Amino acid sequence: MQSLQRSGLPVELFTPTAKTNAEEWRILAQRLAARTLVLPPHARLREDLLDLVVDLGPTGVKVIDRGQVHQDHAVAVRGVVATLLDGPSTGIPAGSNLLGRPYRPVDWARVDGPWPLRSPAEEFGDP
Repeated sequence: MQSLQRSGLPVELFTPTAKTNAEEWRILAQRLAARTLVLPPHARLREDLLDLVVDLGPTGVKVIDRGQVHQDHAVAVRGVVATLLDGPSTGIPAGSNLLGRPYRPVDWARVDGPWPLRSPAEEFGDP
């Protein structure tokens, strides 16, 4: 987070709590049930979401993962969906020094041939 702040990006630290987690799972479940969310075909994400079970206990609703693997993909989608619920941002996404080299924009009007011209690994290097 500190390196993003040093780069001049507006970064806000969010510390999840049991209450925010429960609210975000509720939001995700509503969006999935209402079919207002389109997810990419991703086997691990599908597995993560199908392994989640809602448990109603004395302290309220709790989402339990019954799978063998931690639901990192589902948690990421949950956070994005909850963040987008706030509505469109008035900010302009921007960043600097994210590639580690100067960015060369492509003049698509002059491109002749199939896209992509090079794989992301060739263009940006392996991380």
